Amino acid sequence: MKNWKRYLAVLTAGAMGASLTACGGSAGGKDVKSGDSNVLTVSIWDNNQLPGLTEIMAGFTEETGIAVEMQVVPWDQYWTLLEAGAQGGTLPDVFWMHSNYSQKFMSNDMLLDLTDRVADSETIDMANYYEDIAGLYQLDGKLYAIPKDYDTIGLWYNKTMFDEAGLDYPDESWTWDTLAEAAKKLTKEAMNWWYDNLVTVSMPAQQVMGENTSDVLLGSGKAAMVMQGSWMVAAFRDNEYTAANCDVAVLPKSADGNRVSIYNGLGWAADANGAHTEEAWKLLEYLGSEEAQKKQAELGVTMSAYKGTSDTWVSCAPEFHLQAFLDMSENMVIRPYSRNTKVWEDYSQETMVKAYTGDMAMDEVCEDIAAYMNKQLAEESR
Repeated sequence: MKNWKRYLAVLTAGAMGASLTACGGSAGGKDVKSGDSNVLTVSIWDNNQLPGLTEIMAGFTEETGIAVEMQVVPWDQYWTLLEAGAQGGTLPDVFWMHSNYSQKFMSNDMLLDLTDRVADSETIDMANYYEDIAGLYQLDGKLYAIPKDYDTIGLWYNKTMFDEAGLDYPDESWTWDTLAEAAKKLTKEAMNWWYDNLVTVSMPAQQVMGENTSDVLLGSGKAAMVMQGSWMVAAFRDNEYTAANCDVAVLPKSADGNRVSIYNGLGWAADANGAHTEEAWKLLEYLGSEEAQKKQAELGVTMSAYKGTSDTWVSCAPEFHLQAFLDMSENMVIRPYSRNTKVWEDYSQETMVKAYTGDMAMDEVCEDIAAYMNKQLAEESR
């Protein structure tokens, strides 16, 4: 596992509702595997990215003559279906991979080994991608996915609420203390600091937080500020309320002047035992090309993992100050991961609720989470 000691510091993003799963969107999908043996099946979980990716896939089909069928499966069902598909031999030909599950899929020979193909490719050079993102999909010196994108976290805020309160909008001068003071003024209804300054003073009741994700609270005018990732841009752009009332800024800086964002990135992977591995590789090679990665940014799908291709992304939603997300790229820490990320991440999020409800002190919760994580990591290393 990498950077696990920084995990507790990163939990502050979760406290304001930033999704640590990155790109976990809603969708209404189809079965994972198509019955058409002449079509490459491609599965994703974020319906917001479907229009742009469909256009990119059309370019691949025009160039190669290989047909592609896009399938959107909700995040909560996606991994269950992939695991069942791996056992039953019915995985889609190409699909998204996430750091929560990459170690498990790679170590169990579910993903097509791309090492030799990349070495022979005139299109793919791994030096062109963010090193940490590429590292998410490598195991024992082998590569199992082509980096698709990367994300950072920004501070989304409701301009209308700020105007009504007579407050200046968040900007690069903000510190965490500035955020706390603004939050107190906007409220109508190191972790101890977070609890004392925000949880007990400015955050919605835990029942409200439990029943609504932060994007829903922002999009319904019930939250003045949330920390959310760059993957939410399309959803907020297409939401009438957020498009008219909200914007995004960089995260506040700490007392020492540092401003840090966690980041993560998806990978394009292929079925190791599929019937169309050569065609699948051609698609992965195409999706990882500079041309396709630039297209992904231009269409507003998301920021791209290929270095230097995301500048045009800031224009995909001119109503928002998307440069904030690129600015957050200047100081990033890769989101912690291990072989069984989901196990300790779920535990940490469930346990953190006890601090928000007052059932446990914040420092006790943090100690409990750290002990559990250390135990899980020790078991992984055996």
